[in-house]
Amino acid sequence: MVSSPFLSLRMEALRDVLRENKLEAYLLTNLSDVYYFTDFKTEGYYAFIGLQDAWLFVPSLLFQQTKAHTSGFECIQGTFFPSLQKVTKAHKIKKIGFDPDQLDYSLGAALKKMGFIPKRGLVTQLRAVKDALELDRMRRANHLAALGADFVKKRLKPGRTERSAAADLAHFFNKKSDGVAFDLIIAAGPHSSHPHHVTSDYKMKAGEPVICDIGAMVEGYRSDLTRTFPLGRISPSFQRVFRIVEKAQNEGICRIKPGVTAGSVDEAARNVIKKHGFGKEFVHSTGHGVGIDIHEHPRLGPGAKDKLKAGMVITVEPGIYIPGRFGVRIEDTLLVTPFGSEILTR
Repeated sequence: MVSSPFLSLRMEALRDVLRENKLEAYLLTNLSDVYYFTDFKTEGYYAFIGLQDAWLFVPSLLFQQTKAHTSGFECIQGTFFPSLQKVTKAHKIKKIGFDPDQLDYSLGAALKKMGFIPKRGLVTQLRAVKDALELDRMRRANHLAALGADFVKKRLKPGRTERSAAADLAHFFNKKSDGVAFDLIIAAGPHSSHPHHVTSDYKMKAGEPVICDIGAMVEGYRSDLTRTFPLGRISPSFQRVFRIVEKAQNEGICRIKPGVTAGSVDEAARNVIKKHGFGKEFVHSTGHGVGIDIHEHPRLGPGAKDKLKAGMVITVEPGIYIPGRFGVRIEDTLLVTPFGSEILTR
């Protein structure tokens, strides 16, 4: 269980947001949002945070564990809706918000019928800026990702399958961390032209590139790193594309500092690729926030208006994908600092 000062500060930050939005309480149904305030990660329970008190609605099979591993909440076991109505009535709480993007339609409809108020992104904005505890976990997770890149690079050889290399790397992360941050991507040869290739039994060949999109998990926080490794001698066309992507990533990283828009980072990287005639082959955003989830706020995509803040952790990952031939992606995870950025994936 996390030390209470961090949880208390997060709780008070949410309460400030509730006051700004003229709300008396907020219902959290998303697992990652609940984990952010409890430091207890399991499925099947919800958090309800008011201006003075906070509650966890827990099924009976989780009750003892949740009570032992959380602080600052009253744990209530039983059927969710009757328990929720009992708390709101007893404490005379009326103006209650929830995030409609974080639950299924039927639950959202039921909450609206009860008079709850849809309010998007209140916790999303808070989670975007990491505190000292989160940064410690993310530094460790990203350091392990960098070690994992070195580990897998030595195991990429002609004749090996993508799946066997991914299995070795997953075992490495399972030994040194809490496991993989997402389904690892090992994409060799023509598969490297698929940005989100599903790792397969394809056998690597000499002269082909291999994209490795990898990450580890440390105490609920994820890392994200991509490297494109050549297997032996590589073609001049690959070398040219690699240099372009490398330059694009560097331009994006150089743009990062508090106050700039997420879209301007994307623009800086994308312009390099467009200038060299590969604009149509860069088919995704330049980056995204990362933390408890592998994709968090902000999105570093075309036209994104959100302004970067010190304490945000983001990826910069431009890529060029030439269908049927090969792809190149280079990705690092960075901390936005007061004066620029720090690469965490070292």
